[in-house]
Amino acid sequence: MNAFELSLVATGLALVLGLASYAAWLAWRLRGRQRLSAEREASYQALLAQRGSETRDSIAVVCQALVAGDMVATEAALRINYLATQTQLNEAEQDKLAVFFSLAERAAHFPIREAWQALDKPTKRELTRQREQLEADSAGALEYAANGWLAVYRPTGVVH
Repeated sequence: MNAFELSLVATGLALVLGLASYAAWLAWRLRGRQRLSAEREASYQALLAQRGSETRDSIAVVCQALVAGDMVATEAALRINYLATQTQLNEAEQDKLAVFFSLAERAAHFPIREAWQALDKPTKRELTRQREQLEADSAGALEYAANGWLAVYRPTGVVH
């Protein structure tokens, strides 16, 4: 082999060694990013599980208040309907709470807070009568659903 061929071989080896080093560095960075991504995903899943547990606790507290008579059914339904949007409930949980979702939907037109205060007395009386009728129509199903939820979930932690 002459000097020219040796220099070509040396250049080729240097190029291959450089490319191999670059590939190894990229693989090392990729593993680091994958590890970081896995850690973030695990953290996210833990946060999601915690939030789900807290939301289920909050729903249980609302159910307890309803069963104890400390909260009217419409307010309980509206609160549970909102809380259900804060986590992923499985199908069985959604089925348990379906009566609350139904009442919340039927009561969605009732004004709240300042809008309620702005109403005149006859309108308030009529809307209160409508609300009480809606609640009476589903009272048994609401209590059954609340007790069913409480049979599975007891508040254990932070409540929203």
